[in-house]
Amino acid sequence: IIQDHEMSPAPGTCMLLSAILHVASTVWWVSAQYTGFLSATCMSRAATTGATTIIGRPLVDGGPQKYAMNYAEDRLDRRARYFQQADNSGIGKHNDDINASRRSQRSPSPISLDLRRAYSILREAGKSLSNVCIDDELDLQSDVAAKETLVELRTGHELAGRALRDCGKCRHATYHYALAWMCDPTNYECAGDYAQMTDLAGCSEVGVLSLLYYRNGGRLDPRMPLRIAQESSTTTDDAYGVVIDDDDDDNNERSISGDGANLTYANGSPLHSCGSRQLECDASLCMVAIPTDSLLLRQILKDLDNVDLDDASSDESSINAASILEGLSKASQEEKRRRKVAENAPSNNPSTVAHPFMPPQDGISNNLQFWKDCDSSSDGRSFPPLLQVLLLKLLYASPVGGPLLKLACVAVPHLSLKMPLSSALGRQMARDYKSHWAYYILIRAVVLGERVKKHRRGTAVPYHVPVWDIVHGLDQRQLHSFELNGDCRGDDESPFSIRMRQLLDECSSRIPKNDMTSEGSPLHLRPLCLPTSAPHSPLYILGDSHVLSIAWQTIEIPNGELRTLVPYPATGMKAWHMKEETRFFTHYNMHMCLQRLPTSCKAILLSAGEIDCREGIGGVKLQGYYASCDEAVRNTVQQYVKAVTKLASLYNLQILLLPVAPHAYRSQKNGKAAGRGLRRERMLLWNDMLREECTKSASSGVHLLDYERNLRSTDATSPVGFVLNKAYNADYTHMNSAFLPHLENSLARCVEGYSSGSGCNVNLI
Repeated sequence: IIQDHEMSPAPGTCMLLSAILHVASTVWWVSAQYTGFLSATCMSRAATTGATTIIGRPLVDGGPQKYAMNYAEDRLDRRARYFQQADNSGIGKHNDDINASRRSQRSPSPISLDLRRAYSILREAGKSLSNVCIDDELDLQSDVAAKETLVELRTGHELAGRALRDCGKCRHATYHYALAWMCDPTNYECAGDYAQMTDLAGCSEVGVLSLLYYRNGGRLDPRMPLRIAQESSTTTDDAYGVVIDDDDDDNNERSISGDGANLTYANGSPLHSCGSRQLECDASLCMVAIPTDSLLLRQILKDLDNVDLDDASSDESSINAASILEGLSKASQEEKRRRKVAENAPSNNPSTVAHPFMPPQDGISNNLQFWKDCDSSSDGRSFPPLLQVLLLKLLYASPVGGPLLKLACVAVPHLSLKMPLSSALGRQMARDYKSHWAYYILIRAVVLGERVKKHRRGTAVPYHVPVWDIVHGLDQRQLHSFELNGDCRGDDESPFSIRMRQLLDECSSRIPKNDMTSEGSPLHLRPLCLPTSAPHSPLYILGDSHVLSIAWQTIEIPNGELRTLVPYPATGMKAWHMKEETRFFTHYNMHMCLQRLPTSCKAILLSAGEIDCREGIGGVKLQGYYASCDEAVRNTVQQYVKAVTKLASLYNLQILLLPVAPHAYRSQKNGKAAGRGLRRERMLLWNDMLREECTKSASSGVHLLDYERNLRSTDATSPVGFVLNKAYNADYTHMNSAFLPHLENSLARCVEGYSSGSGCNVNLI
């Protein structure tokens, strides 16, 4: 930063200023992490302190600008917003004015600082390779300098990927995480980071194949990031037609700025790729790190083709979800008795002896059994619990279904036996990897359901039908069948492996230079729509993790036809993130989900808002702009409906919004009871305002499926007088599918209003 000034101060002054800047940036970053969530009163900090400015958010007319759901911002949201506002302050001004202003008063955002640091690391690493011959003869095992350079490159790429992810540049971030993995191919954290980034970039299937490739000993070539770094150290940038001088650090016009969507240099010129001077960055939709011509990848795809999708059976002796839960309970009791007897037994490594209740693994090759330790005679790698849980999530949430869904369902009982929720390993995962573990608990709950007596299975109302039973043809409900929809399943000439190869090719295809800033996608989903016993047309449900509550279930729409609910979650999506000006990875992810929908899709379900309500209460007060939470919620709902209305027009869709369900009952002895009570208040206000706003926008193709009141159960201890009906509870945060009859009824009421112009069109569903 000091070097950006025209007059450099004396060396001693440089050291002093550097120290001051370091302390200031540290204080800002710590405060950004811990001033995150608004208290129950949601009082405005500006109102209570008399402040006139807040970092990144100017006040207007003595009062704050209205930003949607500021009370639900988390640390990464604020990091992204600060980047957008601090570095976008010069837009619309003459370049000379921008430069003069930034020379005299510069406030670089944390993301900009991270990008500069990352690109400096990459540039220095590239310069160190200037005289190195990087070919097949280079021995990376014995070449100490090359190994050290790979460590530096991994650091630089991970830092760049993290910063670009936070400002919504998911294509760029995937590229850098891919190269970070190539720098250290045997590191499970690198493999996991890349796989998760492919999911955030809208291509979870690529993450699935990458994790299976890693688990089975697949190899990557570390020479590639070395070559790229070497070539990029003196890259001709087409935007300038000149060779960028690496010693030009004093030229502050090279500084990176932008709003996260279109990064630029400070002189206003467009930034090639992301600023790393690596021409392949942003050249494709989702960089594929694994070699697509690998024999191992071919075998994995062949094994997925061979997953038996048609083993449905109505035989009462077949293993169903309830019997698996009963067996898991007995296994847990046996494990406790074993530990009491064996004093030295490992406390976090449950017995993996075969149990009679466990489902057979016939038709699933060893390459796909990721819950098992690899055979010592094979080339497989250790696959830690974190990667197992991540892979399960990607498999289950992938909208293509088919063998990925089947594999996820088969994995759940084995992982449940290996990682009991109450075990030491389970508690450690919940502490260290909260989000990943939460997905695991939810998927386990919806796949296996809850223990129900045999005579009540399928008859109790309301009742959650375990996805295990649906996939294996054990669903006891009598659902009539329809002809197979062409968009739902492929013909015999298009097995799963061919579709996956098409996806890999499309992800790797170069985007035309004149379309480098576009988020358009040539990819379209062709879901297999398991189960085969219910081959109905898909109805896609997009949004936050709550879409998994009803994933792969079947509903009846008002015209009597059935639809399979196909999930396409955008991890971490908040209603606040739906705004057009948002620069965050969830926003990009949602657009990729929408762009990948089949062309035949004319209506979707959309779930958002629960995270906004949940994260907006408790903890330290946020830097707020509202006199009360009521005002914040109202403004957020208005912005949410406005943003969704634009999406409906942009993608020519009818969008059916889901309300936010009340939180489940918690004992007063549980430390979360008070927080959940406050969240129920926010949820009640959210849904009331959502009804009001959707009534206004009914003619724009956005409608609310208003079934929230049917989810309530009277509770005198709740501040709003009710909690979630326990029949609909899956994991105390998400619901199960038992509430679907209420969704069907609300859909019927919505269709009834179509003739008067206030309802939805059933022909689009």
